[in-house]
Amino acid sequence: MKKKINEKVNLLIITHGDGIKNVLDRMLPKLKGREKINITICHQIKSNFDVSKNIEGPVNYNFSYSGGISKNRNHCLSLLEDEINLLADDDLEYLNGFEHKVLDAFNDNPEADIITFEIENRRRFFKKFWHNKFSILRVASVSIAFRKSAIKKNKLKFNEKFGVNATYISGEENLFLKDALDAGLKILALPEVIVKHPGRWTSDVFTKKQIESKVAIFRELYGNFYAFLSIFYFAFLKRKVHKVSILKYLRIGLKFWWKIL
Repeated sequence: MKKKINEKVNLLIITHGDGIKNVLDRMLPKLKGREKINITICHQIKSNFDVSKNIEGPVNYNFSYSGGISKNRNHCLSLLEDEINLLADDDLEYLNGFEHKVLDAFNDNPEADIITFEIENRRRFFKKFWHNKFSILRVASVSIAFRKSAIKKNKLKFNEKFGVNATYISGEENLFLKDALDAGLKILALPEVIVKHPGRWTSDVFTKKQIESKVAIFRELYGNFYAFLSIFYFAFLKRKVHKVSILKYLRIGLKFWWKIL
């Protein structure tokens, strides 16, 4: 039986370059004064871009010269202090009281090591259930909260080959959750909305790298056969979103699948 959590939720905000301006100008002012929130910022920069002098309040600001979203998330994981942590990007709007929802969720579900919540304008699940290796494919990173003790004990990290500015431009959160399941962690889905994402999602934009990334993700998650089937699945599923012909999607996907076979 895990102890009741009376501490705070630590927001793990990652940003790159000028993205820090949105964190400073829009996100932090709205989070200011919340008693149950701590904030860790991991900022990837090139040079002479340290903005720590512009940050007020109890914010743990860190910068690095690395590139890639997974490297940045792993930087945050190396700095964990609070038991309950929530992954965050630099363009989010949090709903009032979200921190209480997160803390209450872990207190009400002590067996859960990781809990996924809902994004207001991108809802995925409408009931409470335990995730499996298929449902994790629909989870977005900024909906993931976790116990530090479980992550540290199992030495979980993000696969740095996946994610924005990596070899494959998406899927890092899905592989992170797969590794968690493989380690025996319990991942709970709750239909509680806690955040809004105002911009476009990487998966909504059609590029050759996006198709190749989908194939690579399925290969890592389920093996070569399911990676092959995924090409046909996404060709039909995304044809209207991407406004691209099924044949073009299939040509790119099958060529890449054969290359990595």
